[in-house]
Amino acid sequence: IGKGHLALTIDQGEDMDNYQGIVALDGIESGENVLADAADHYFKQSEQIPTSLRIAAGRLTNQAGQSWRAGAIMVQHVPESGPASPISFPSGDAPDGQQDSVREDDNWTKARLLLETTEPHELLDPLLDPERLLYRLYHEDGVTVYPSAGLKHKCTCSRQRVLDMLAGFTAQEKADMAVDGQIEVVCQFCSSTHRFQPGEV
Repeated sequence: IGKGHLALTIDQGEDMDNYQGIVALDGIESGENVLADAADHYFKQSEQIPTSLRIAAGRLTNQAGQSWRAGAIMVQHVPESGPASPISFPSGDAPDGQQDSVREDDNWTKARLLLETTEPHELLDPLLDPERLLYRLYHEDGVTVYPSAGLKHKCTCSRQRVLDMLAGFTAQEKADMAVDGQIEVVCQFCSSTHRFQPGEV
């Protein structure tokens, strides 16, 4: 992937605002799991939630031709109540060359190790539904499947919402924003660009 930043947009539901978490890719070693490692780094640094991910992407061939497919599975250790997981992270205060000793919960260790047995082809197989994969991994402990939430490419930004936001600035501030005779606003969630003539705002 190279250097840069990984941005994760978190949709918290209809009645809550989205928020975006950003983590630098510096220090993430190259390899086949670089995206999963970057996401894992984000959860450790930003969310403080023990998380393990498996991510796969590949080109599939079928009667309609070739297409790309991606799949992912994630397990998190979340608290039964309260804001934080009971599993602690290394403090980062250990002397050079040493690491803090952090004891993992046995159930979390088991869940994480089972997840790591997931093969890329299992995440990409269109005939293997998520429920069956979960059963393969965790049938000994029992699995509860909740109603699925459909994914779609959507952002709550709109031209009118941007206009409403710009209305809160003074005429001088809006004049200072103009470049080559127009104001340009880029949504930080979906990267859509909204351009306005000074007379519109």
